[in-house]
Amino acid sequence: PEVEVSPSDSRGKPLGPCFVGTASLHAPDSPVASHSIKLLSQHYGWVFRIFNFFLKLFRRKLVYIEIEFKD
Repeated sequence: PEVEVSPSDSRGKPLGPCFVGTASLHAPDSPVASHSIKLLSQHYGWVFRIFNFFLKLFRRKLVYIEIEFKD
């Protein structure tokens, strides 16, 4: 579950420092997933709704990964 995350460009070239953390998976009906959907919907608006529509149309499910960064 140990992960390293860093900002990058669209080709994966690192643009900043790497951060170490711990990742955990969450079920689609978990409180973390519900909160994530709410935040994504607020941030991306209609784009997220269209994305979500096609997920349902093609019977795909999202994976919810929570990353807790270490100090």
